[in-house]
Amino acid sequence: MEDDVSLKFRQQLLLIDENLVAEDVAALKFLCTDLLPFKKLEGVKSAVDIFQLLMAEEYLNEEDTFLLAELLYRIKCHSLLKKLGYTKDKVQECLCEKGRVSLYRQMLYELSENITNEMLKEIIFLLQDCLPKRRITLSALELLILLEKQGLLTENNVQVLEEVCMTVSPDLLETVNCYKRAKVSLPQHENTLPVNVSSLSHTGGIRVFTPLQDTLIKSVSSNINDHYVEEPGSVA
Repeated sequence: MEDDVSLKFRQQLLLIDENLVAEDVAALKFLCTDLLPFKKLEGVKSAVDIFQLLMAEEYLNEEDTFLLAELLYRIKCHSLLKKLGYTKDKVQECLCEKGRVSLYRQMLYELSENITNEMLKEIIFLLQDCLPKRRITLSALELLILLEKQGLLTENNVQVLEEVCMTVSPDLLETVNCYKRAKVSLPQHENTLPVNVSSLSHTGGIRVFTPLQDTLIKSVSSNINDHYVEEPGSVA
């Protein structure tokens, strides 16, 4: 019976792998950087390789697939969530309690998603002295990883991002500033951090939330509700 469950679980993982393209695998690798040994991630060629690493580190098994659901949610592969028995709304509900991807990693991924090819060229030009002398083609994710490898970018030091984003795009800079404000507010709860109203984007008079800001707003709302639950004996 257990063998049947394990086989079915691995079949589900294969089906998910078959529906992911190279860009999705790169995104999964990036989001797992804080969870898995970097040297092992470097050898990853497919989503199945990542699943194997997650299972080896006991982050993923047939009884608990939430981390994989979170990863698929963050790379916007929402249609694949049903293969794990989740929906987009269900994952959102569970993120505050069970989310494993750090706010820092979320911020970097969101940045990469919003960096256009033209912006990337400008950023690479600005950081030319920090990059390898030989000419290489970098994606936004690869550039961020390279900056981390060189110690120029860490969870507690995003100055290099602030400097380049200030030049290239105010919108990108606001994503970094949102992360900094949230981190300072409640550093002890990395995945349940508040966001200031001033960090919200506005378009045409309609308030628009980025994925990172949306996560933070839902988290802080939950925390506020928990904090102000009426205590026994309190005055009405």
